[in-house]
Amino acid sequence: MATNPSQIDSEVQCPKCDEGFSSERGMKIHHKRVHGKSISGKSVKCDRCGSEFSKTPILVEKHDHHFCSKSCRIEWKSHSEKELIDELARLRNELGRTPSQSHLKNHSDFNKKAYKRAFGGWNNALREAGMQPNRENHTNKDCLDDILAVARKLGEPPGITEHREHGSISPQCIRSKFGSWARAISKSGLDSTKVREYGISDNQLLTEIESVAERIDAVPTMEDMNTVGEYAAVTVQKRFGTWRDALLQAGFEPNRKPTVTVECSNCGDETEKIQQHVERAENNFCSESCHYDWLRENAPAGSDHHQYKPNVERRDYGPSWPAQRRKARKRDQFTCQRCGMSDSDHIDTYGCELHVHHITPWDEFEDHEERNSLSNLVTLCASCHVKIENLPVKPVIHTQ
Repeated sequence: MATNPSQIDSEVQCPKCDEGFSSERGMKIHHKRVHGKSISGKSVKCDRCGSEFSKTPILVEKHDHHFCSKSCRIEWKSHSEKELIDELARLRNELGRTPSQSHLKNHSDFNKKAYKRAFGGWNNALREAGMQPNRENHTNKDCLDDILAVARKLGEPPGITEHREHGSISPQCIRSKFGSWARAISKSGLDSTKVREYGISDNQLLTEIESVAERIDAVPTMEDMNTVGEYAAVTVQKRFGTWRDALLQAGFEPNRKPTVTVECSNCGDETEKIQQHVERAENNFCSESCHYDWLRENAPAGSDHHQYKPNVERRDYGPSWPAQRRKARKRDQFTCQRCGMSDSDHIDTYGCELHVHHITPWDEFEDHEERNSLSNLVTLCASCHVKIENLPVKPVIHTQ
């Protein structure tokens, strides 16, 4: 039986046609282009039925549970009322207190939506389990009556700190009803100009961020802080510089823009991209090297190229340029002096050697020896070269 030449010295074979390849990446590209289906991904087991299926590595790391279908995911999340109540009892015994939705997320495999479907809400579920809710639902009238009761006790409109100490309804609840503490005071018929709170510590602001996060069961946004929190988001922002810095100080990872899974236009591998970027781009790539591979094969030539410049003569750096270029690359140890990329990595990524850049633009010299002096040359990768060329001022780069 004759041997298929494509299988000689190959390590990976295509599962569809048995054609051999020297790498798994090459086999996946072949399968996508020839057989019309991507097989990139990582094999995982469905948490509901136990069947194995392929899933993008990024999504495998992102999620704790994996499901082969929507029906398996729904079945896994659905539980009987008894199971849901038993889980609440288990959490109470483990935590020593009435569990919150945040506790459910961190200490249980059950989902809060299951409780909403079964009981109509979290507090209703707690009552069915014989527990007192952590926070009761109060009407606008309840909140205003509570403010007036505290005002009569103090003899003046209460601030947030005073109401937290003397009131029966939390200031967070009241603020969420009326949008701000001053508006709640005004709605109660009291003078809202005398309720501003001074001397708020950093710790108070960070604690309030944690409180808002627990209440909404998510990393809070500035809008969440304005709606649910005791303090305005701009107060937090001014104290810590940015909202992102405040979240980091409070121990949270800042919110990321939503991403979608797309296939690389060059190799076919799946990758995560920000939604807005996908909407703006005709093609998407999993890496910079894939982008350049695709450009080499698909970018139009001549006047149709996106970087085409008409009537531009080829630059003449002078007779000393080839020798000086070699000396500059050798002096810089064949390494980009801005990001550290090696010459071999540059060839693998861009298909060419590292560039040599004129620190002072070449056209400012009449003498080619001055133009190409080693003190005016520096080795850069293609990416850094473009960035340096586009700087509005001349960069200062220290050469060896």
